[in-house]
Amino acid sequence: MINAIRGKIVEYREGSVVVLSSSGIEFTMEASVNSIVKFRELSEKEDEVRVFAHLIHREDAMLLYAFSSEKERTCFLELLSVNGIGAKQALKILSSVTVEEFIKLLNNQDVRKLSKIPGVGQKTGQKLVLQLRNVLVIDDEDDSIPENRTLGSKTKEYDDIIESIVGLGYERRLAREKVMKYVKEHEKELSPLTHQEKEDRILMAVMRGY
Repeated sequence: MINAIRGKIVEYREGSVVVLSSSGIEFTMEASVNSIVKFRELSEKEDEVRVFAHLIHREDAMLLYAFSSEKERTCFLELLSVNGIGAKQALKILSSVTVEEFIKLLNNQDVRKLSKIPGVGQKTGQKLVLQLRNVLVIDDEDDSIPENRTLGSKTKEYDDIIESIVGLGYERRLAREKVMKYVKEHEKELSPLTHQEKEDRILMAVMRGY
């Protein structure tokens, strides 16, 4: 699986960018308007940029998607999980609003504004709120929206265990809260453990109703 490509963006196209990797390979990658703008800004400051990626392999094509941040990629993948939304529509949504704006609309259950996003409409807006509200969360280090903050990048160390707990049927927000609450309250006893031992202990605690 391709997580990210580090390289120089050598061409900007409508809806895509061409990334020249350090190995000399050029990748054509679909991207949202917001990501393309961000890549332009980053390229002015740095020779190389880190492009987060997602590969979709279909019978008739292999499509590579570019994201300026992990949170945009996460949002893209969650959008794909909604019945009726494909990659093109997901990129159209992410081109129309930022991830933070999109999450705020979900949290506020603002179907009216969601339905005004190109390609969404009333029914899809309702579907987005029902399926993604409390699933997508705003990074706690993002100052663009002070309200509705939640645990974010601090949980990266425990992403695997959070995913395991989500697999048990918990909402993602609740899984994050449970994990970080346990980590905070048991920091001293967790400190000397290996990462795997920490995950085993936290998962066991949650399963026991912590």
